[in-house]
Amino acid sequence: MSTRYQTFHDTTPDAVLEGKIWVPGELELLGSCIDCGYSVQHESSKEGHYVHDHKDGVKIYRRARAGGRVDLNMRSFPREAVVLGKFLGATWRDAGGKTHEIKGAGYLTAPTTRMLAVVKQGSGVEYVIKGGSMRVDDWIYD
Repeated sequence: MSTRYQTFHDTTPDAVLEGKIWVPGELELLGSCIDCGYSVQHESSKEGHYVHDHKDGVKIYRRARAGGRVDLNMRSFPREAVVLGKFLGATWRDAGGKTHEIKGAGYLTAPTTRMLAVVKQGSGVEYVIKGGSMRVDDWIYD
């Protein structure tokens, strides 16, 4: 039984799956994460769309590209992650202050209480959102 699942959903999971998820060795910083959304469709959870509305200090990283600047070493990535729901997208701000959006694809997982990861089936961890305050607001993400 997953105690991390119980922390996020306040109930026991219907099933625990074991499998392998590809985790990149290094990530590069995109900028400050403003928010990210996910959709929950699970009988033991309140169904709906949720948004992690971030405060200062939350950063978003992507899998390091060839020649990209490496900002986060992923060798200590946790071995267990809770699937929060289908990833709907995220909004982030680069160093120059320009706002960008990431369209949803894959699943939003919570490896720790201070880290979220976007996992795509077949390609593994694509993005990591880490740090600061990750408040959850219960509203529709457009």
